[in-house]
Amino acid sequence: MPRKKPDTEYTLSIALKRDEMSDELSTIMLLETTRLFRSFRYEIVVRESVEGRNITLHMSGLRSPLLAMPETGSARWKRDFGPLTGTYEIIVEKPDGERNQSTILISEGSIHILKKPIPVRSKRSKRKKAFLEILTFPPDSHKGGT
Repeated sequence: MPRKKPDTEYTLSIALKRDEMSDELSTIMLLETTRLFRSFRYEIVVRESVEGRNITLHMSGLRSPLLAMPETGSARWKRDFGPLTGTYEIIVEKPDGERNQSTILISEGSIHILKKPIPVRSKRSKRKKAFLEILTFPPDSHKGGT
């Protein structure tokens, strides 16, 4: 019997990190697969863009790590977007063109999810549930030093 594909394939963790020198808050985003890999901790190849109040993360695939040391874990991508404040539409697109859209509010010291991820309807995608889950964290609690 074939295994059912999980609804949530990716998590996007968003946290605020305070710079020790400037005391300025920057926004950290960590995109991870929910699937764990046995041989390597792959990198998710992402082309990101910030245009006005829209943040688009286009995933183009996975890449094996430069140091090919065996390690078990999820595939990931991490980026520091610097200081962001206000309401942002986040669009995450998988390599097959499937997209999820969400809205977040970033204010001094907090991040709020205004609209949970929902599928963006297209001719290619008939999915009714989001493939993405967004997690938010208070300042300086961002996940993992990697």
